[in-house]
Amino acid sequence: MRWNNGWRLSLAPPRFPYNRETVVFAGMSGAGAGSPFGCGVEYAPAGYFSMARGPLVCAIGQSGGAVRLAPVGRALHYRVFDAAPTSGGLTVVTAPHGGGALVTTLSPRGDILSERLLPVRNPDQVVILPSGRLVVLKQEDDGCGWTVLDLEGEAPRQVSRTPADHAYQCQSSSSARTVLRDQTTGEAYLHFDHPTRHRLYRIGEPGPGGPAVLAAADIADGVPLNESSEPSTLMVNDGVLLFSAGRNATFGARIGVRDLAASRSGYVDLPGSGSSQPSSNAGVIAFLPPAAPGGAPRVVLQHPHTGHSTIGTIDVSAAVDD
Repeated sequence: MRWNNGWRLSLAPPRFPYNRETVVFAGMSGAGAGSPFGCGVEYAPAGYFSMARGPLVCAIGQSGGAVRLAPVGRALHYRVFDAAPTSGGLTVVTAPHGGGALVTTLSPRGDILSERLLPVRNPDQVVILPSGRLVVLKQEDDGCGWTVLDLEGEAPRQVSRTPADHAYQCQSSSSARTVLRDQTTGEAYLHFDHPTRHRLYRIGEPGPGGPAVLAAADIADGVPLNESSEPSTLMVNDGVLLFSAGRNATFGARIGVRDLAASRSGYVDLPGSGSSQPSSNAGVIAFLPPAAPGGAPRVVLQHPHTGHSTIGTIDVSAAVDD
């Protein structure tokens, strides 16, 4: 999705310039389905001593399968923490220019219904729960921890506070910037590569384990990775995590598959050209939910030489256990 005298949809990622007129959508829920919702920041080139910032843009599913892409307000934002439908409407949490965390509720057409600036300074991550509550990962005086906030009433109310698994988890925003939302169930997940690699947490209402429960200690366990490969381009669909896992023996794409309920991992190898030249093999640029309920999840592959993209299906049941 790119701004160029209007919005257009493309399977190819934006080309030059890389850091201009480009929107990366965060917290996208229902992506590829009839009612997607996600928001991003249209980043402008930043000065040497300033962070990139820009206006908020949201993608909102409409009736008939159309997607409305529209700028929201005139304020500038540094980052979108999360965006998800809630009982109160379409909710997005951003890091606005000036600091703090801003909670904005939108109508189905993208009009601002309400805005609320939270007294939360420099959060590492904010996740929206279906109830409208927020789960905030932040460093406080008592250390790194997860705080659940209820926004009902005049002032936010702290529901619970749970210590993080590791003291340095609050310093891992660079590896936990995107909320993964199950495209079927709506459950939220966070992926961390610091201080422990490849960990995945399920984020929900506070319970015995807190709002953040470990879903996988190592999502790549059981998936052979190349020396230079790391799990990337993650998507969760119906309790199954999919990710790009580098190349296979024929230099085609290898897709990691992890059943989060069964704690079982495997992989699916896509055919390649047999050539080790990168320009000869298509790579994974995105995953999509099934085209119809109960169908197979899909993968978007792009040929690096031609820029041509194709969509294929993934037979999760055929995943090979290492």
